[in-house]
Amino acid sequence: MEGLLPAMRPGGQARCITVSSRLGRITKVGKEWRPQFLSATLQVEELSRLVQRFLDAVREEDCIGQGWPTHVRESALSCHEHCLAWANVQCCAMYSPISQAYSVSKVAVNALNRVMARSMASVDTAAGVPMCHYYACCPGWVQTAMGGPDAPKTIEEGADTPIWLCTTPLSGLINGGFYGERQRQGKQY
Repeated sequence: MEGLLPAMRPGGQARCITVSSRLGRITKVGKEWRPQFLSATLQVEELSRLVQRFLDAVREEDCIGQGWPTHVRESALSCHEHCLAWANVQCCAMYSPISQAYSVSKVAVNALNRVMARSMASVDTAAGVPMCHYYACCPGWVQTAMGGPDAPKTIEEGADTPIWLCTTPLSGLINGGFYGERQRQGKQY
């Protein structure tokens, strides 16, 4: 995200839209991890360490024991097997027994969105506004390779909220917010 800043338009109109998921709700991680992901002082380095802790738990096959998410459906696969298999799954993560890696990645993306919104809150002196505005959004369950042909939304319908975030007046949006169906989804993301 930081690498894009030099290419952004000056004057406070630059926007960075991150496609995330409602599976990135903070409740997807254990209670002991939630305050760290939601911290108002979280920085990129600390977020990287949190993600590394998850990866370590995967390697140790102790996701549940260390407070990381469980998968949506029960399965005989271990945490490690779930995460290794994730790259080969061609179905919606919402119904996948290996959605824990997907959920943690989206919790981290949502946290990074908030970190960047705070760090870029420094004022563009010419315009008197933040240099860049950051938003995360969920396109919904979309007919893609991951979502599959049974997903209820077309690609065009899934693109609606990201496009809306690019075009709606900034005054109607919360910098660092998470959106779905053209609405802010609350602080659980």
